[in-house]
Amino acid sequence: MYFAERFNSSKRKNGLYHIDVTSEKTIKKTSKKPVDIIKKLNNAVFYLTAGDGKIRLFTTRKYDKKDEIFTFEYWFLHHKESKWRKIYSTETDSIEMPYRPVYITNDNKNIYVRTNKSSDKVSIHKHLSSDFSFDGIFYENDNIEITGLHIDEQTHDILGVYHVENGFHKIQYITDNDDELRHLRKQYPKHKFYVAQHNKEINKILVFGTNEYSKGSWSIYDTKSNKIEKLFETHPEYNKLEKGSFNTIKIKTNDDFTIEGYLVTPKSNTKSQFPLVVIPHGGPIGIRDFAYNNDVQHFYASHGIATLKVNYRGSGGFGKEFEASGKKQWGKQIESDINQMVDHVIQNHEISKDEICAMGSSYGGYSAIMLTIIYPERYKCAISLAGVMDLPLMFTSSDFKSYEKSLEEFKSIVGDPQTEYQKLINNSPLYLTEKISKPILLFHGDGDERVTIEHSIRMKEILDKMKKDVQLVTLKGEGHSFNNTESEIVYIARSLDFLKKNLSLH
Repeated sequence: MYFAERFNSSKRKNGLYHIDVTSEKTIKKTSKKPVDIIKKLNNAVFYLTAGDGKIRLFTTRKYDKKDEIFTFEYWFLHHKESKWRKIYSTETDSIEMPYRPVYITNDNKNIYVRTNKSSDKVSIHKHLSSDFSFDGIFYENDNIEITGLHIDEQTHDILGVYHVENGFHKIQYITDNDDELRHLRKQYPKHKFYVAQHNKEINKILVFGTNEYSKGSWSIYDTKSNKIEKLFETHPEYNKLEKGSFNTIKIKTNDDFTIEGYLVTPKSNTKSQFPLVVIPHGGPIGIRDFAYNNDVQHFYASHGIATLKVNYRGSGGFGKEFEASGKKQWGKQIESDINQMVDHVIQNHEISKDEICAMGSSYGGYSAIMLTIIYPERYKCAISLAGVMDLPLMFTSSDFKSYEKSLEEFKSIVGDPQTEYQKLINNSPLYLTEKISKPILLFHGDGDERVTIEHSIRMKEILDKMKKDVQLVTLKGEGHSFNNTESEIVYIARSLDFLKKNLSLH
């Protein structure tokens, strides 16, 4: 197994490692130094093999702490050469590669890359392997972002492109005949199937299949008989748990943005309408929800609660314009997007308009509380996990406070405290506590360096002085995300009790 970037047992910096996974002993032995072919270039963070199975391309990344600049270098080994050649170098303030290589042609003349440098959506461009110059567009679609290529393991030909549709990863095949699983998909239209390995000599495909109700399963599909044999479920116990009914929803906002949401409702209920919990995702910029990360939604459905996740403006995966439209919309258009989606589900699904709460983490925690402030007549309570309560405080307490480029990026996302200080105050829950009239439950890790626990402590103290309904649960040893399963259990269990109390589900 090849492994790019830093390996824990190695004393070196980033590199490319060839790990022998036969045993724990072989893993430790082979992870101590990078492979010989690039031992002098130990800042490798990415590699790509060609049709002959050999590594032909790798990318190195170096960081200048003083100027806060990342330097990426792209190296290529042509089949007629013995030395690696640097074909491209660029500087950027982002840790992400500006061009993500995904394919090397069989003749080694072209490198295909994922990029949105010249388009709104991520597309596939061709570059010459000799000097990395642009050589045309392979695949571009104004409606979808390409996440990768589906390649035939034996011929190394491109069969299709990966993208996300209705919250699921999907393959758009070049032709219908390129879809090795087309007959299987017709048999099971509600399942999503992916090719893990195809052995054409014996007409067998190793298949991973999933849907919104399972964690997925591994099977062997016989292309000759069109029969599938399940090997095992990845999480069989999860499959036995009670699930809700899943719906993907798309609406147009009042300013003509298309937003997508995922609603899970209980399958059985004595009431005619379900209480609803809105769950905004974190970020907010560049992050998104998928249809398959819905464990919590199904858990709440089993307790009679519907839940809704919304990919509001600013979410990733919908193009640069959509992502940029979420900047400086904290407490504004983002929350309007969420609430418009709530309007839609109330009108079109069995949702009680009088029994709605909100919960989320990081930006989602901020959003949950802001929803009760902006729309107090709709939301009955809010739960915040590691939520931002004081926007100006982020500039002096967060772990990026010492990095100029990170601060500039955060200014572009939320606002500049030098010129927009009052706007930051006006959109901070901490300074809007007089407008809070609903119960608030706060969770925060005492080791959080991104959004320090001071945010929630300040919020708790002020609301206490104002005699308002607020609770704070300190999660010992936790940072900005969960490190311990016990903390996650506490969060879900305490939240469920809180929701049942405030949504009249005793």
